[in-house]
Amino acid sequence: MMVLFGGFLAASGQSCANPVACENQLPRIPDWNVSGVGDPNLQGFATDISVNAGQTISFKINSTASSYVINIYRLRYYGGAGGRLITTINPSVPLPQTQPACVTMPRPSCTIVETGP
Repeated sequence: MMVLFGGFLAASGQSCANPVACENQLPRIPDWNVSGVGDPNLQGFATDISVNAGQTISFKINSTASSYVINIYRLRYYGGAGGRLITTINPSVPLPQTQPACVTMPRPSCTIVETGP
C-alpha cells in the first residue's frame, strides 16, 4: 500500500522525511507523453503551467469527440520517465464541444492569435 498523506509512507512502505520525498519515490509512467501534435481531432491545454495540490486549473479543449478523459500528470525527471499519473477526470461540459474560431490580430512586429473564450 502506498500512502502520501498522514504518515508519509513511500512506495517501499518505509517512512520518508516529508511528502515531497515520498512523492518522488512513487511509481512513474514511462509512456505518458504525446507523440508529435497528438490527435488533430482532440487538442487542448491547461490555462496554467503549474498548480499546487488542491488548486483549481481550467482546460481549453477543442474536439469533435463524443467522449474523452483528461489525464493529470505530475511532471518531473523520475529517473527519465518524466511523469506520474495523478488522476483522470471526465469533462464537465456536454460533448462534443467545439471552440470558436481563433481571432488573428496583426501587429507591426508580430501576429497575435487568440484561441478560445
